[in-house]
Amino acid sequence: IDVIVTDHHELPETLPEAYGIIHPRHPAGAYPFGDLAGVGVAFKLATALLGEFPVELLDLVAIGTIADLVSLTGENRALVKQGLTVLKSSERIGLSALIKAAGVTQETVTEETVGFALAPRLNAVGRLGEAKPAVELLTTFDEEEADSLATFINKKNEERQAYVAEITEEAFQMIADLTEEPSVYILARQNWHEGVLGIVASKVVEKTGKPALVLNIDETGSYVKGSGRSISSYHLYESINEVRGLTTSFGGHHMAVGITLPMENIELLHEQLNLFWERQNNTSVAGIELSIDEKITLSEITIATIDEIDRLAPFGTGNPKPSFLIEHVSGQDIRKIGGNNAHLKMKAVDKETSLDVI
Repeated sequence: IDVIVTDHHELPETLPEAYGIIHPRHPAGAYPFGDLAGVGVAFKLATALLGEFPVELLDLVAIGTIADLVSLTGENRALVKQGLTVLKSSERIGLSALIKAAGVTQETVTEETVGFALAPRLNAVGRLGEAKPAVELLTTFDEEEADSLATFINKKNEERQAYVAEITEEAFQMIADLTEEPSVYILARQNWHEGVLGIVASKVVEKTGKPALVLNIDETGSYVKGSGRSISSYHLYESINEVRGLTTSFGGHHMAVGITLPMENIELLHEQLNLFWERQNNTSVAGIELSIDEKITLSEITIATIDEIDRLAPFGTGNPKPSFLIEHVSGQDIRKIGGNNAHLKMKAVDKETSLDVI
């Protein structure tokens, strides 16, 4: 069977003998922007087949690009910026139903809405089972079907959140029980749902500032399978690629990988990951860097300033939202709010100004 492959992940040394491989970094090509998301590559193929630029598909391109956490610079930025405009007025019935189910307003959708409300819901279906309902939702012309699918997808997202919460708690307990502190974490246990392990790995990285592989041990105890997430200073794909012979299957990129390997090879892999850390001169204390762009005062935080900053959007990987440091303020009327009291609400006060803060 003739097969055409479209992809954006790291290219292996030996490419498959496909009829065609469409990849922005293909060694035989000269595409000017190598960081296209998987959806961007598919969009380029669709554009070529249609013989015109299909503006009406840009809403889906924006969602896929944001969800893929690729660099929001260059062509990705252009596609997302235009796609968000299309998304705000999209007549895609399923998308409108999903937006409604997520409790957001279509006219005010931003990259954050997509990243935190829409993409996780669409991802949840494929993580827990077949991804087909998400495709049906985005392509249906039937309002009743759209509402039914949006409700189903919302439910799957709630299930996904429950799995993530349970496995994350167990993963952090494993970290707490460790006698030695590794440079890179490998956490493995039976009965962990493989579909959510990437999210759990992200949470481990976020809290510890260290790269992490989170793996499920199969019923026989012979194999482990799961996902890894990393920090900007540690190329996770390269660290494993050097010993890919230890794996059964493996792929991904700088910050994220998927991997399967025999249980007996875990210790060898862990040694390699820690050695790679040392070779990369990651001798400093691990942690997520907090980059401060500017110091400002409370009085400088105005609607006009916020509108000006928003002109730099969409924000994301490669174009992060600016971080400002406000010094010499006190917190008043502090109280916990939100689910599980996970957020703080207060007034930030200095000599001249007070500002409501979450």
